[in-house]
Amino acid sequence: QKNSTTIGAKGDFRNIFPYLWRSITTIMEENKHYAVEITDSNFEELLKSEQPIVIDFWAQWCGPCRLVGPVIEEFAKANDGKAIVGKVNVDTNPQTAQKYGIRSIPTILFIQNGEVKDKCVGAVGISTLSGKLESMNTTKPE
Repeated sequence: QKNSTTIGAKGDFRNIFPYLWRSITTIMEENKHYAVEITDSNFEELLKSEQPIVIDFWAQWCGPCRLVGPVIEEFAKANDGKAIVGKVNVDTNPQTAQKYGIRSIPTILFIQNGEVKDKCVGAVGISTLSGKLESMNTTKPE
């Protein structure tokens, strides 16, 4: 007699423990980071993207940066597929921060086709970020 609760290779776990499976996937979704980590070594490759790029320059010790962090994550999730949203830790990636003359943090740059199109200095809300991204997407190249 075959045991009907045997977990096979076809993903029976989802059918046998649906509540647990939903809990696991919810936890995974809640812990997913939408903002990419940008470093000195991957920055130049990122600039080749045809999508707009929004970059948060931050540091662990910066109070306002810690306030903006969740806003950047929410903004990245809301714009997944529309823009690349990333974070540069200025303490561990000084070359990228220096290249753009970052003197105050948080600073958020809006880059399109390799050029800085706009920026925000200081803590800002998601509506400000969304407005700046929208204006980039509606600007027609000359």
